[in-house]
Amino acid sequence: MKSRRTRLVDENRYNAVPYHFNDELVKFISQHPEYVSKITPWIDRLTPEWSVQTWEISHFLQRIGGLSPIISTLIGRGDETSLAKAAYSLDAFGQADIKTCMEIIRRTDNENTISHIDGLLYSTEVVMGEYGIAESYESKAKTLSTYLNDPSDRVKKYAKRMVESFEASAKSERQRTEEGKQLRKLDFEG
Repeated sequence: MKSRRTRLVDENRYNAVPYHFNDELVKFISQHPEYVSKITPWIDRLTPEWSVQTWEISHFLQRIGGLSPIISTLIGRGDETSLAKAAYSLDAFGQADIKTCMEIIRRTDNENTISHIDGLLYSTEVVMGEYGIAESYESKAKTLSTYLNDPSDRVKKYAKRMVESFEASAKSERQRTEEGKQLRKLDFEG
């Protein structure tokens, strides 16, 4: 192993987290009364920026169905580091929960954390049809518009910016799709 020090990953620095768990084990861990208190040392090891460690821990917690209480704990702490950890932990979900993202926005002005939330909100799951991405953006704009009357000025300002951004992106995506359809039509008809 000493001769392989150039390897990016070795057994001294990396312990893989399993990807598949027995359903009974998942139930036992996630419903255990001491779950949050036992996982707290792991929460403290999360980083306020992307890291392999944060990725592994958050994906482990997501796989056992127990990431939501951890995210809530981090948001509840309210300090900038915990809010950044919560934002980066949301990567495990693939597509972010808007309500959780807005709870983070409600508590921070940190540009890096807000930028990460922007990226999470723009991510989409599988879309279908020619206008799938545009429809996804329109749906997110509609959901975010419910926050335009939020009591928090920070949330209102963020929601307004993101609604406008999603609407502009949806319009652009529809226009791009229409242009692509016209080009394919011309190519087909000769």
